[in-house]
Order: sequence, then C-alpha cells, then structure tokens
Amino acid sequence: MRALFTLLAARHAVWAVLPVALGVALSFRDVRWLIVTAILVFMAFPLVLAMLYINFGFAPIARWSMMEKTVTFTRQGLTLDFTHPRMSQHEIAWSQVSHVTVIDGKDVLIVLKSSRYSFLLLPEDLLGGDPSVGKLCRELLAGSL
Repeated sequence: MRALFTLLAARHAVWAVLPVALGVALSFRDVRWLIVTAILVFMAFPLVLAMLYINFGFAPIARWSMMEKTVTFTRQGLTLDFTHPRMSQHEIAWSQVSHVTVIDGKDVLIVLKSSRYSFLLLPEDLLGGDPSVGKLCRELLAGSL
C-alpha cells in the first residue's frame, strides 16, 4: 500500500496542500479563512477521497490486480490468464507499460499508461518467489522501446 500511495501522492500532493496553505496564509489576515480551511479539510477532502476510491476501485481494470490469475511474460507484453470463467484472457503490451518497480525486493508493481486505474500489482506468491522477475520485466520493457 505504501508504494501505491507514493505513486499517486507524488503526482497530486500539491493539489491537496496548496488550498490548505493558502487558507492558513489568508487566515492571518482574516480569521474566517481559517474556518473555510477547516471546512475544506474536514468536509471536502474526505468526499474527494471517497470519489477517488470509487473511481479507482470500481474500474474494470481493477479486477486484474484482485482476481486469481497466472501471468505469462513474453517479448510482446504480459498475458493474464484468469481462473474465473467469466474473465477472459487479457494481454498487456509493453507499449502500455510506463515503468516497473520492485517493492521490498519481492512484489512487482507495473505502472500502466492508463487514465483510470494506472497500476497492476503482482504479488510475490504469483511470481513463485523469484526475485529476478522484476529485473526481467524491466529488461523486456527496455527491449520493446
């Protein structure tokens, strides 16, 4: 979770900090801005976070990280074979992959160039405990560019 938070927070943290900093700065001029900032922090931010959770969590691509699957690495990309009968086989081309990160030396986080659900988390047990899979992903990604 820490890696996913840093992935999203690094891009969008300024939009959360800027209004609060502006409200605190303006509150030195007029105390009513402090009340507006408190309303923003305690009412508006939780609603925005809930909408983001729904936006990311209910995306059809989000099932790719959660459903039971086997992953095959090829020169063209990744092939996800799901065990659930209603899920079909999905292929992710290396051109759809932004970068690959290994988390704590075991889990592989594949960041996609998608607008809605932008990552695919492959846990250690899916990869067979092989730490070289992350290196293989990066090599295949570099070879496809």
